[in-house]
Amino acid sequence: IDGESLLLADIPGLIEGAHSGKGLGDAFLRHVERTPVLLHLVDGLAEDVTEDYTVIRNELENHSTVLADKPSLVVLTKTDGLEPEMVNERVAELEKLSGREVKSMSSTTGTHVKDVLRRLYKLAAEAAKNTPEPEATETHEDFVVESSGRWSVEKLSDTEYRIHGKSVEKHGQRAMQGNWESMARLRGILEKKGVIKKLEREGAGEGTVIRVADVFITL
Repeated sequence: IDGESLLLADIPGLIEGAHSGKGLGDAFLRHVERTPVLLHLVDGLAEDVTEDYTVIRNELENHSTVLADKPSLVVLTKTDGLEPEMVNERVAELEKLSGREVKSMSSTTGTHVKDVLRRLYKLAAEAAKNTPEPEATETHEDFVVESSGRWSVEKLSDTEYRIHGKSVEKHGQRAMQGNWESMARLRGILEKKGVIKKLEREGAGEGTVIRVADVFITL
């Protein structure tokens, strides 16, 4: 937007009870903790937009204060399906409930999308100024898996690893984040190549994030 770029992580399947393990569970909530800013999209065609907003806010707050306190932008979506008066009414309801500015947009018509991106970029830039530089990460030595080629593991944190290697990264590039079948296929490939077994021997446990190219899976 305006010559600047943003990296957005789409968090699917966040439902009531996620903090206690329902749906995709708290593994995705832990992943959200790594983002500096939250973009909360509220379906403008929902029967009760305030209820939908409240459910998600409760999940964030029940998971941790880290999530609850993050800068966030609330946006009413799908406004192309609503009369202008209804858009204004629902925005006002959300602003009263959330105590913050609420924007509206339609991805179908493009209405106000650039305004939302500009605001989101400003929030991200402000957050970046207040974020300390990450510490140097430990990198493991390359190792060879029998009959499956060469690959290496980079430890990003105690609960996050990145897998390098031309073969595995090619599979990661083909995978579709949020598509269960696609991600299950990628997990099967990592298991077949011995990646997951290796990580488990190194202490990787439930909730560990494994990144391959631009996608990730969790143990």
